[in-house]
Amino acid sequence: MTLKQTIIEQYKTDFGDNVVSAKAIKALKDSIDSLLKQEGHRCFNFLKTVDPRIVYDSLEYRVWEVAESKIIVPALKAKIFNGNAEIYETTFFNTEIAANKELVKVVLSSEEIQFLGFKLEFFQQQVEGYLYLSPVHSLSSKAGTATFCIKRHWSGNMTIGVLKYIYFSAQDIVCKDCGYFFGEYLGKKYLACTVHPSGPNFGYDGCTDKK
Repeated sequence: MTLKQTIIEQYKTDFGDNVVSAKAIKALKDSIDSLLKQEGHRCFNFLKTVDPRIVYDSLEYRVWEVAESKIIVPALKAKIFNGNAEIYETTFFNTEIAANKELVKVVLSSEEIQFLGFKLEFFQQQVEGYLYLSPVHSLSSKAGTATFCIKRHWSGNMTIGVLKYIYFSAQDIVCKDCGYFFGEYLGKKYLACTVHPSGPNFGYDGCTDKK
């Protein structure tokens, strides 16, 4: 079986449903990386014939639920944050996350992870460089979604590249149709609720005084 035939078979077998395993994602990535070494950018003409959505496009992409979400999400957060919800600097260079409080809330509260396809990256090592694929994932929770890929870094560490994120405050979720809530902005802040100025008393889970 040729490398291209292997890729076609892997995709048909493992990516036909809406749920995919982390093992299958890695296996397909390894096969396409091998084809990249042989053909360079030309391999993307082949991938389009298999399914154009293998390569992530922010405007049009397919979403697969990752089967091992309950294991992967806590493990990923444990690599990013310490017990005090502070960013680790040793495993990842997470400057994009550390500088954004909304993004931190989204990642910390995430419960599920989805696979959205692969993104082409270029890794420069001394005088040589090479192309490789980075899986694109989305972390999701009540607070929003964060779409990211993990890139290689010249130091030997990895870096999380945040492609986009959407943040919803507890007020966005719980308060928007409550009779006590004005639902308007004053600058960058919501006009205060007359009962709970700091937001719903159960956070994203609700409010006892909602009417």
